[in-house]
Amino acid sequence: MMQWEGNEICQRVSQEREYVQSVRRWMHQHPELSDQETEISQKVCQEAERLGLPWERAGETGLVVTLSGARPGKTLVLRCDLDALPVEEADENLKGPKVCVSQNPGVSHACGHDAHTAMMLGAMRVLSGMRDQLEGTILFAFEQGEETSKGVHAMMEVLEGKQVDGCWAIHVYAGLESGKISVDPGPRMAGSNGLRLTFEGKGGHGSRPDQAINPILAVNQCINHLTTAWASRLDVTKTVTLAFGKIFGGTMHNIIPQEAGVEGTVRYFDEAEGEKASLLVKEAAQAAALATGCKLTRLIHGKGMGACVNDPQMAQLAARALEPVLGRQAITDCPPWFASESFSCYLSRWPGVLAFLGIANPEKGTGALHHNPQFDLDEDVLEMGCQATVAYALAFLGE
Repeated sequence: MMQWEGNEICQRVSQEREYVQSVRRWMHQHPELSDQETEISQKVCQEAERLGLPWERAGETGLVVTLSGARPGKTLVLRCDLDALPVEEADENLKGPKVCVSQNPGVSHACGHDAHTAMMLGAMRVLSGMRDQLEGTILFAFEQGEETSKGVHAMMEVLEGKQVDGCWAIHVYAGLESGKISVDPGPRMAGSNGLRLTFEGKGGHGSRPDQAINPILAVNQCINHLTTAWASRLDVTKTVTLAFGKIFGGTMHNIIPQEAGVEGTVRYFDEAEGEKASLLVKEAAQAAALATGCKLTRLIHGKGMGACVNDPQMAQLAARALEPVLGRQAITDCPPWFASESFSCYLSRWPGVLAFLGIANPEKGTGALHHNPQFDLDEDVLEMGCQATVAYALAFLGE
């Protein structure tokens, strides 16, 4: 791992502990929705300029900061996300009052992106202090709009012209205990395809359903058919989930509506099986329309984010790099997470690792589900995540 020893990395990161914590708390108190991250974007620019690092825009608020080493070498992308969620935050976590709470009503960092950005800025400060002995280039990618998946496209436009050799990101995870980190190879987070089905019937009075064509029945039949198809037509060894989160149609109990529909998502780790599942939805919708006399006026089963799949060799490199810094006991296996992540776009282009950093600590009340008002994180893991990022970067560039 170049000439840098684990204890030296720990010492350098320790010096940034208060800074990283202060950035995380400031972001948490001042959350900004997707593609509106102006304040934190400005803070990143200021920090880059203070360190003498050039930066460029990736979208409206996204940024790429470049750290060039003293000697040529490989190029590594270190990525984090900036945006918060439209979630009203609770003042308490699973045990008691939180360390800090959003001051922006209806908006909160309920997924940990504040931690991701704070750890990245800490790593950027540490690595910039090592630039005279670095080989290669580090691109710090501060991605806007991860929750809406809009920012990643602008980021890809910038990065695809940089001759990137690898990538790294951390996601804090409530499903893993504090003090643990996972850099497992293979599938880590699920791919996602969005669904929207709309059926058109013939409106009428509820007293004479025979004179109308009820699109609600088509929605119902489609959902029921899919429940059977999911159990009998998909490969049981390749888990695929289907969830409908929205049904729309109708205004009163005695009015048969003209239109009704349903929206949901398909989640998967195997691309081929995910496509097969989306085709099953199409078949079920067409059959339901035919059986009820409706028209299928809208069928969207658009491709969303692909699955996040860690490169086996890079995962091995990460485990080797992290052990002397964090200790063998900190590195653990972790089952895949069925949420989706735009980091899949990076991993589909370049070999890399998405690490899960555990934040569940019963004594502190952290561990509530992501996107939940009680979501909170154990701030003690911030230093650990920063250490892991620095260690991986040095190991990757030194290979």
